[in-house]
Amino acid sequence: MTSHVTFQQGVKECIPTLLGYIGIGLSFGIVAASQDFSVLEILLLCLLVYAGAAQFIICALVITGTPISAIVLTTLIVNSRFFLLSMTLSPNYKDYGIWNRVALSSILTDETFGVAITPHLKGETINDRWLHGLNITAYSFWAIACVLGAVFGKYISHPEMLGLDFAITA
Repeated sequence: MTSHVTFQQGVKECIPTLLGYIGIGLSFGIVAASQDFSVLEILLLCLLVYAGAAQFIICALVITGTPISAIVLTTLIVNSRFFLLSMTLSPNYKDYGIWNRVALSSILTDETFGVAITPHLKGETINDRWLHGLNITAYSFWAIACVLGAVFGKYISHPEMLGLDFAITA
């Protein structure tokens, strides 16, 4: 039986998912920059919201002047799936402290869940170090891709002409 127990194993097993983060992260950064979001605002969206679909939605809602309460509610609804994903993996970390469990759950994504669910379903050992390696790698790479998109986005005035606003749907 294979075990997934080291931080380095989590980093290594995250690498294939990073290709998806490049395309969507760059696209988000470009789209947000074209809508006059600053690089700092884009970085904060990445670090605090950390959900591509919600980030694209937030940009669209901010530009249209939507009240903050509606933006927060919409973001919570769009991201509610992460609660279910975290609950699926929770038996693997039920013996950890509360803050460790919060950390494991709060930066779980669709992609990292996809990587983690396979060994979970096979009954293989996974632990917090492996999950942290997986999640932190994805989290860091997402932020970097979005910021790079923001930097390059200043030179692309109409990203919708390139279909970049459609990236998350694709």
